[in-house]
Amino acid sequence: MPAVPQLGRQGGDLDLVLGTTEARTGSYVDRGRVARSCQEPYDPQREKELCDAAERFIAAFVG
Repeated sequence: MPAVPQLGRQGGDLDLVLGTTEARTGSYVDRGRVARSCQEPYDPQREKELCDAAERFIAAFVG
């Protein structure tokens, strides 16, 4: 079930668009503050496993 905004918060998600929350392009913003996303995207071993899997999947279509 998707999160339902609390009463009075409906326009608060526009903070980033309106410029009241400063964040670089690609930043993760959590409730009006810039935050680090989950740890998985920063794990080099996980990245290697993903690249290896992608190469295996592609190899099936590239002769």
